[in-house]
Amino acid sequence: MLVVADPSVLTAHVALLATAIAQAGGMVLDAVATLDDLHGRGTEHLRARRQALEQARHAVTRCETSYDEARDARDEARRRLEQAQAALAQAQAALAQAQAAAAAAASRSGEGGGGGSGYGSSSGVAAAQAAVDTAYAAVTAARSGYEAAGQALTRAQDALERARRARHAAEERVEAASQLMVRIVDVVQLGQAMATTEGMFHELAVDATFVLTRRVDLLETYLTDPPGRVGRERAGWAPAAWAGGRSQPSSGKGKGGGGGRLLGILTLLLDLLSLFGGSLDALTRSWTDLPGRHYLEYFGAPMLAALTEIHQLSAAIDGDLVGIHRGFGEGA
Repeated sequence: MLVVADPSVLTAHVALLATAIAQAGGMVLDAVATLDDLHGRGTEHLRARRQALEQARHAVTRCETSYDEARDARDEARRRLEQAQAALAQAQAALAQAQAAAAAAASRSGEGGGGGSGYGSSSGVAAAQAAVDTAYAAVTAARSGYEAAGQALTRAQDALERARRARHAAEERVEAASQLMVRIVDVVQLGQAMATTEGMFHELAVDATFVLTRRVDLLETYLTDPPGRVGRERAGWAPAAWAGGRSQPSSGKGKGGGGGRLLGILTLLLDLLSLFGGSLDALTRSWTDLPGRHYLEYFGAPMLAALTEIHQLSAAIDGDLVGIHRGFGEGA
């Protein structure tokens, strides 16, 4: 059939289709690779936060055990102090009795002129005094032990409070990491939507290339499903020059422009959108018959819409990545 269009415009458009398929496919693969890396990083981040929480919980358990042991030791020290104080009281009472007995003996000795019994009374007082001194030393030692046990209990309580605060902080970090992971999953889903849209663009672009280079006659008739008809007609066909294939990721980590962003991809997509829109505008002006209108309606406009959606999704993803990376930086 005769194509009423500027041949140079058609040729340039067909060449742009090949470029668009390669670039869009490569950019989407780069973006998906970036998001895969992000998902892996988020998963590891959450795992590390959960592991830190488990360690903090174990630390609290250990501190609780140490606190209980310190409290029991303090209670035991108190019991020993009370026993030592009771023993001292008894020794003091015995001393008082010995002193009273000695005084009574001395009085009787003075009245009777004898002194033998006084020696025994003096010995009893000395023994009672020694018992008091021993009991007093025991009280002093018990009081020191009690004070030391109290200080140990205070230290154990402080350690327990610090461990509990650390556990609370770890719980908050796990919660923040979990929320961050939800945001990562959401942005990965946007990436999947972008890949789906790129797949639609890919199929349309291959169909369009087939129509423009092999079967322009398919655009002459009114069809209920022109893209579907073209797809069936071109089964097994692909341009020899590029085989309708997508590019591979440029670096394995994406060309996001650094820092896990998609700035570079956004710039390239915007350039591609501008080129593609300009190409369609040129076709609109130069190919005005029915086949031309069919091509623009069934292929040109849907491809432009798909590229626009890919760009919009990329922009949304990049905007989300700003907050996500900030979350990593804040130690979420």
